[in-house]
Amino acid sequence: DGYEADFTYLAPLTVRPGFERYGAKATFDAAARPVSIWWSHGEKEVRPGDAAWTHAKFAFRSSLLTGVTLKDHLAATHLTIAATLVSASRDHLPATHPLRRLLKPFTYRTIAVNRAAGPLLVHELSLLHHTVALDAIGLEAGFAFAFNRTRDTFDPANPARFLEYPLEYPLSSAAECAATPPSSQAACADEADELAAFAADGTRYRAAVREYVGRYVGIYYADDAAVGSDVVLA
Repeated sequence: DGYEADFTYLAPLTVRPGFERYGAKATFDAAARPVSIWWSHGEKEVRPGDAAWTHAKFAFRSSLLTGVTLKDHLAATHLTIAATLVSASRDHLPATHPLRRLLKPFTYRTIAVNRAAGPLLVHELSLLHHTVALDAIGLEAGFAFAFNRTRDTFDPANPARFLEYPLEYPLSSAAECAATPPSSQAACADEADELAAFAADGTRYRAAVREYVGRYVGIYYADDAAVGSDVVLA
């Protein structure tokens, strides 16, 4: 058992002269320890102890930061999901509708933030373009891929898919850390503590939001059928 963090989709994106192309996939075991990294530019799998291990880790970190910023943060969270939510609430719900009031805190300043993101982070010669190694063609192709993948993953016509992603994180147990070499046990315990805190906070936050939404909606609708019969939502 384990998991992968795959950013090999960045490999086809062109970069400026003198830079290595992005792209890497890290494989971890069930205790969140790295097993191997597929290094796209080098076209090989690298394991701990190999001569290229340090470089492969750098390639993975660089790919992760670029991929998360471009696809998950900008294209998905801000420019697709948040933009769709604020547009839908403004275009289709009256200002006094209870669901529009519910959504307002979650979409506050979305329009202003997304408007600023264009020249600051999305366009050629923007801050993001200066920060990463992508050339103008690579940046445009990266955003095109990110928007297409986001639309495929988060289909507004199938909102139930948003509930299909379990909030689970692989955690190292005390026994697993004790089984590692003595020189690695302290780092294993520290990593386990960090992951446990992240998992606990994320789980509590999602539970709090779901309870809040459920109790709020319950004030205005008796049950799911009542929500479905709201003519404004039809």
